[in-house]
Amino acid sequence: MEISYASCTGLVLVLNLEVIQAPSEFHYLPETTSTMDVAAQLARQGADHLTTIFAEVQTRGRGRRGRVWEHFAECNIAMTVILREGMKGQLALLVSLALQRALQPFVQENIYIKWPNDLFLQDKKLAGILVEQGSNFALLGIGINVNKPLKELPSDFPGISLQESAGKTLKREQVISAVLASISEYIATYEEQGWSASIAADYKEACCTIGSAVVWHSEGNKVSGLATGLNKEGALELTTADGTTHTVYAGDIVAEGKKHT
Repeated sequence: MEISYASCTGLVLVLNLEVIQAPSEFHYLPETTSTMDVAAQLARQGADHLTTIFAEVQTRGRGRRGRVWEHFAECNIAMTVILREGMKGQLALLVSLALQRALQPFVQENIYIKWPNDLFLQDKKLAGILVEQGSNFALLGIGINVNKPLKELPSDFPGISLQESAGKTLKREQVISAVLASISEYIATYEEQGWSASIAADYKEACCTIGSAVVWHSEGNKVSGLATGLNKEGALELTTADGTTHTVYAGDIVAEGKKHT
């Protein structure tokens, strides 16, 4: 593993880079616009599979559908992983499952996936994933709330940290190592088997959306129904009261009665 921190001259590193176990190069940046931007540049320059870019501060960090991911330096994880393998249609779902499996041992309560690829704990958002496809690579943007920031947050802040469930401050190095190991393992399996029956079953078990009454928001329209399952491509199947089944590939899925976020 090669660790790059040349741009950190004069900075007191808050991560112990020597203990991070990464399957490929790991680049640490004290500040950048977005780890996705840096990863895209490195990928076009030929960066290896599973090369990872971590930033302590992002000035233009982004989430799904152009949203901003709220990030707190020294508390959370914001990183992008470059993929050269496993770039199939269910990639976002696969990575959410890998992330759920990696984070679960750190907490006391169950972590659930909200379709397609957000992770929730105690009904609050714990982690998010952004997938972007390049010509011969894919980028996995990953944001995880690890420790609660010292600054006082609004009472209605929608997020939660691993620390709040674990009951103790966690070392981000351990979380990073666990996440990268899990992604590497799941991508290798996915490359060999595709979206296998066993992976699909594991995802369905971890997904709190399936079996729930939800509202599908898409392009200004709303459809209410029961999320009954996934098709073979990983799209959500939504059945309305009149028996019509909609196949949902994109848009926002919100639990019935919850605020649209």
